[in-house]
Amino acid sequence: MAAGSLRGALSTIIDNFIKSYDYPISCEFGPAGLLSQKIIHGAACDLFLSADKSHPMSMLELGIAQEIQPFIANQLGITTTAQHAIQFPNWLQLLGSSELMIGTSTPKDDPCGDYVVQLYKKMSRDDPLLAENINLRTRQLVDGKTTTSIPAGFLASEWLINTQQADIFIGYHHYHKKIAQIP
Repeated sequence: MAAGSLRGALSTIIDNFIKSYDYPISCEFGPAGLLSQKIIHGAACDLFLSADKSHPMSMLELGIAQEIQPFIANQLGITTTAQHAIQFPNWLQLLGSSELMIGTSTPKDDPCGDYVVQLYKKMSRDDPLLAENINLRTRQLVDGKTTTSIPAGFLASEWLINTQQADIFIGYHHYHKKIAQIP
């Protein structure tokens, strides 16, 4: 099982491995927090690749995991329309604009949402009112138990912004090359 943010790279690796070794591998992708809960509740899993170490740590503490090793790192990125990016030339102005709705992943269910919560906590140390304003306009729109699924072929940021559910999306930075190709 692997975090959904790993789908692109890991699918290619799995396909190449299967072709080279003729050994069947299946991988379920999804929000790491939700996958972790499936494993804790008995789902079979030989390898769990999480975007956050807290989920594997809880499985290690429960005696479900045998070992934890870091294998990748990522950063947050902010996606918006070209018009908003021109209007608000830096990320703090963009997030601080009171008329813009912010979308994120769901904390606890998906590590990206947890990282957004951490970002907001850091921001609140410097400007508590700004952080509160940003937090009030933030909607947890994806990768949760009760959130909408993103249609196949779309990035979360692309779909949520194009369907006007958010003006800004805070997600993983590694999607920036794909996002840059979207009109």
